Amino acid sequence: MNQVSSRVEYPEDFHTFSEEDRRDFRYARYAVSDVLLDATDVLGGDSTLKILFMKLIQACGSGAEQNQNWQPLEAALFCIQAIAKSVSIEEKEILPQVMPLLPRFPHQEQLLQTVCSTIGAFSKWIDAAPAELPILPPLVDILNKGMSTSEDTAAAASVAFKYICEDCRGKFSGSLDGLFQIYHVAISGVGGYKVSSEDSLHLVEALSVVITTLPQDHARRALELICMPIINSLQEIIQQGESALQQVPARHLTVHIDRLSTIFSNVKLPEVVAEAVNRYWPTLKIIFDHRAWDTRTME
Repeated sequence: MNQVSSRVEYPEDFHTFSEEDRRDFRYARYAVSDVLLDATDVLGGDSTLKILFMKLIQACGSGAEQNQNWQPLEAALFCIQAIAKSVSIEEKEILPQVMPLLPRFPHQEQLLQTVCSTIGAFSKWIDAAPAELPILPPLVDILNKGMSTSEDTAAAASVAFKYICEDCRGKFSGSLDGLFQIYHVAISGVGGYKVSSEDSLHLVEALSVVITTLPQDHARRALELICMPIINSLQEIIQQGESALQQVPARHLTVHIDRLSTIFSNVKLPEVVAEAVNRYWPTLKIIFDHRAWDTRTME
């Protein structure tokens, strides 16, 4: 186990690697993940977690928390998140020690990316964690940091945020203001987030799932709040005139339409969604009338 897990550690000279060498290193890490999952079939997920946790504790004592020698810490955490599916959501010994450690780790890029992935990987356990463990708020803070650090950390944070909202949706009902703020910053492209338009769909889906848990009147208002920035962006393009609307690149339209589609697909409140579609249809119809020739937009 120790020999296999050591193969995922980032080399000191990783920054000098060619793209091909980086790709080979990523493939090697994926292969180690598969080996670790196979080990859980023999040892059991919780027992394997205990072994890997000892590597994490050793790394924490090697100066990693001061951003020195972060590689062993990242490697140990990578191995832990690799076996997440095999760890019981009722595990009460190791994970209650791991999660409080995550906010203490330095925000070094590769380490932060793995921290974000770990949060997403254990989203079901986080939802089942005892109420006396208030771990969710600091973990959301980490994902916020991930979305503003680099494109790679933003991608990992966005996916983790999606899993957290899907599995812990009931715990977010009183935190909608914070979720809306994250959402608006992400889709507006301002505020320091480095979330790509593709990864922003994970955030759109995450918030849509949470809205489904709300009482219908609250859900109706929440749906309007997440749709309006998208509709406003489309209306700004329309207001530039018919010629501009016909000449604008399709991606300038589809990035917004795809977000609307994701919202309507994931808010499981048919009546509320139907009202929203009817309300925003005039805006969409103008676009479709002028872009009938544009296969991507019409799709």
